[in-house]
Amino acid sequence: MIAYGYPVGFETYLKTLNSNARTTEMLTMLNKFEALRVSRRLSTETRHELEKGEWSWENLTTAPTARRQLTGNHVPDSGGVVVISNPWDKQELHARLELQTIAADQDSPQNKVLFKGEPVVLSPPAKNAPMPGALARKIDIAPPEDETESALVVGRDSGARDQKSKSAKKAKSAGFDLSTNRILAVTLKVDQTCAPTSATCPVLNVQLLSAGKRYRDHYINLDFTGERTILVRDSDAARMLKEFRPDRANYSFKLAMYTFDFKTITGLNFRWMRAAAKCPATCQIKKVEALSEMVRPVTNLKLSIGGASLTFPFRLSAPGDYAEIDGRKFRVYDGNGNLKASGEAQQPALMLEHGENHVHIDPANVHSVRMESFVFGPPVSS
Repeated sequence: MIAYGYPVGFETYLKTLNSNARTTEMLTMLNKFEALRVSRRLSTETRHELEKGEWSWENLTTAPTARRQLTGNHVPDSGGVVVISNPWDKQELHARLELQTIAADQDSPQNKVLFKGEPVVLSPPAKNAPMPGALARKIDIAPPEDETESALVVGRDSGARDQKSKSAKKAKSAGFDLSTNRILAVTLKVDQTCAPTSATCPVLNVQLLSAGKRYRDHYINLDFTGERTILVRDSDAARMLKEFRPDRANYSFKLAMYTFDFKTITGLNFRWMRAAAKCPATCQIKKVEALSEMVRPVTNLKLSIGGASLTFPFRLSAPGDYAEIDGRKFRVYDGNGNLKASGEAQQPALMLEHGENHVHIDPANVHSVRMESFVFGPPVSS
């Protein structure tokens, strides 16, 4: 916006804006950015520097100052460790922690199977296929005629003969409810003659389709050979915009970013977002299972770096709750941006040293949070 001199816009519903308590805060910030953009107060050299990487801004209304910013999204490993890289000077920990649901084990009774049966073979996309997003296979999903009998749902290859009854068609029109089963466990087998890196490997999109022709993209890097079960928790809109904006012939990227109703799932698409020309991969889909989600509240979150620890006296209790941490200070919001709590921890702020930092999350809360970290470089003024 500032670097290239372009205005910024966004699309949403007025109801959504009105329901979020931080809308005014966001619009005020955008207004300040726009005023700075049209003022042309920044030198050409500064704007060229802003073209690289991410930046945060201070003192927008007086003498605007930009600081280089490195953002990391982290899910703690099995040991509760998050690795934060700091290429700059020693500084306080700045992070955003969000409550995340916990997935049930595979084959749990509350899970819902979207596809299971004869493996679906996905061949590499044709050379002239529009990319990204070339469709490899579509699976129709319909709830069982009587869900009280079984929680199992088996997808039907759209190429198979359709013998569903009228009652099943009526159930399908309403869609299938995955509102509490949004984490996908995909069992697949990959055959390829080489071992590409994550930067060059084929990328498969396991795409959910809901009523109204809305999509949610779930990417899997095929940087391995053999059979694995991959858990995909979220749709990655940021990666789509940067790497995998789909060809218009396949689907509109906006339809994968608009509001999405997990209560009306009607289909499952497998799409190629990237193909490795020098190392084509064949993929077999053996099972797609939507895992049941559970909520485990986070209370008195304890973070540690080296020998230093810091306990934050707050509680995240509902999906969407998040905490913003700046040194010792914290603010807790619900999913609609309403401030629930604020305060300070009693211990000194945790410090990030130059280089890699291993942040430990206490065992009681490690599976219930995800972290987004922010590391700041030296300022660049106008």
